[in-house]
Amino acid sequence: SYSWVHSEILQVDIPRLDFQFSLKGRNFEISVPPDHPFTTLPEITCSLQPEKMVLPSYRMESTKNSAIDFSMSVQVHSPSIHELELSVPSGFDTDYSRIQINPDIQSGALHHFRIKPKAGLVPGHYSLSANLEQSPAWDFQEFYYPHIGRSLRHFNASSKLLMLDLTVPQNLNVGWIDGGFERSWYWAQQMGFSVTMISDAQLRKGAFDSFDTIVIGSLAAGNRPVNEVSSLLKKWVHEGGRLVSQYHRPMDRWHSNTTVPGRLVIGSPSIRWRITDPSAPVEVLDKDSELMNHPNKIKSDDWKGWVKERGLYFASEWDELYHPLIRVADPNESSLEGGLLLGRFGNGSHIHCAFNLFYQMENLVPGAFRIFANLLSNDGSQPS
Repeated sequence: SYSWVHSEILQVDIPRLDFQFSLKGRNFEISVPPDHPFTTLPEITCSLQPEKMVLPSYRMESTKNSAIDFSMSVQVHSPSIHELELSVPSGFDTDYSRIQINPDIQSGALHHFRIKPKAGLVPGHYSLSANLEQSPAWDFQEFYYPHIGRSLRHFNASSKLLMLDLTVPQNLNVGWIDGGFERSWYWAQQMGFSVTMISDAQLRKGAFDSFDTIVIGSLAAGNRPVNEVSSLLKKWVHEGGRLVSQYHRPMDRWHSNTTVPGRLVIGSPSIRWRITDPSAPVEVLDKDSELMNHPNKIKSDDWKGWVKERGLYFASEWDELYHPLIRVADPNESSLEGGLLLGRFGNGSHIHCAFNLFYQMENLVPGAFRIFANLLSNDGSQPS
């Protein structure tokens, strides 16, 4: 129901929402103005971390490396006695799956678990969840926007896991110039790559000798001194390094002639140089390329199950040292070839990728991990 209350400040009557409800035999009544949404929380909420994880198949070969550690943060909103239980999918064992919640437990306390996959685990998606006395436990997110005010979003407490066939080279060091836009670096770590975040000071010093591969993260040229050190990066590439540049827009201080080792023009406007259909058919132009075969054989299934789109801001022009690897087209549109380019410069290589692999990895699309692993895997051999 609602009623009206007089505002002394505004000197007008404003509506007020009146809530009446019963909970565990007790009656409650509360009145709130419409700009303060009424919401409730369970007595116990919990959060599983990490929310998403990847288990590469090669880790299954080692009993020690196959174990997965994660944590559960418990928020106590009303002191009470409960039991939280971790629900582990078939194919996994866990060393500890129950938490006793009592009035003395500290809200926000972290509880650590370890799960181990059983032999013969089939590649695929798995989900772990938390149950509160045999019912799904809840997590929540609080957010604020000026036009709607402060709000809460409730969802089941769970963690998603992808087990996939994946090979990564050993002892390969990857330097990362992060643009702060996405977290491909995190997924590279999850796959097993040794990743070092490169600071601005390291960039300006040109301290690249310890890296086999360097990644210019999405949009990084716009907020990191990439253009200042482009000559140093080019020198490092010519000496055998592999440079991987991810999705960029022209306005991200992308200089067609100087940002990367060869001339490469980012297409604009984006609507002309993007593939919006995530299932748009893919044609591999160079099936013998190292990037399509090493260390993972890229197959048609790796392009399936994509979400949102294939990519955007594909390259529109490039010099003759680059060659395109993929042709793709939206329905009833012209095909584009500037989504994945590979160029050879001296003893090294530069790869530009406008396919949004970072978004696919966030959504645990298996093929994106296998393709991205190939882009990073500079083992010293020349790209074909």
